[in-house]
Amino acid sequence: MKKSCIYLKIYYEYYKSNTEKLIMKALESAESTLPVSFAEKQGHIAPVYVEGESHEEWLDRLRCSFGAEYAASAEYLLNSLSNCITKKEGVATINGLIAAVAEMQPRDVIERTLVAEIVLAAQKAMRAIADCNAAPSAEDKAVFAAIATKMMRVSGQLAMALRRYKSSGEQTINVVYGNAIVGDVHAEGRG
Repeated sequence: MKKSCIYLKIYYEYYKSNTEKLIMKALESAESTLPVSFAEKQGHIAPVYVEGESHEEWLDRLRCSFGAEYAASAEYLLNSLSNCITKKEGVATINGLIAAVAEMQPRDVIERTLVAEIVLAAQKAMRAIADCNAAPSAEDKAVFAAIATKMMRVSGQLAMALRRYKSSGEQTINVVYGNAIVGDVHAEGRG
């Protein structure tokens, strides 16, 4: 066998073994960050566990989903989210709220708090709109419309606060002379 073929075979075996290791590592990390969810069981809302998963492992997935350092912080956030929904809204709503917070990927306690407040304000606005549509009288419709408007405003203000927090310290300076940009200076912030 030629020397180049031997090297190619060695490279292939090395590449194959490392690829398998990378795939296994990705699968292991993906398993630990599967989104958490709930299901209704016998009239109660209960966590959905991955096969063979303990409650502590489920709490760890919840912690990872919320970007929390401690499981207690994640449980507090979960309780805050679940306390703000009605029984009628149920499992789909709590799963949606959890997913919305997880997708925003908060990185610290301040971001987590702002993200949860944004999600809850938006949820309350949507609930007020639904109540407005179902309200029997014009006075009730006006009350629910006012609540929806306030909650949408609060949600927008919180989103702006989150944006400011994530980009705190970021500055961009463009030096323009005529139609040409002479210099472009960026100083990165948190975001």
